[in-house]
Amino acid sequence: MKHATKNQPKASNKRHPEYGTIGRDVDLGIAMLIAETEDGQYEPAGPVATINEAIECASHDMACRMRDLELGGEPTCPAIYRVWSRDYEGEYAIVYEIDAAAMKPAQPARKRR
Repeated sequence: MKHATKNQPKASNKRHPEYGTIGRDVDLGIAMLIAETEDGQYEPAGPVATINEAIECASHDMACRMRDLELGGEPTCPAIYRVWSRDYEGEYAIVYEIDAAAMKPAQPARKRR
């Protein structure tokens, strides 16, 4: 990613208490859509107000990356798009995840016992 560095800290995986239950048209306030690669590098894709807007922005961002690739560029391909919004304590947490390849809701990683 053009603004990511190798020394960049890994993003937190803190989930919002309402993760997976927030409606797609619910106003998230000022939420951020973040594109993240498989190796953990990330960059902001833009501010969003709803999950539906995040899905639309993620689709547009991926289309721009594919167009850049077709024109001979070397864009980084995100594996997942994450929507971050404030939780009840005012901290940013993940409210929704989008699989970048399928543009469908990402399946959360299962916890191992």
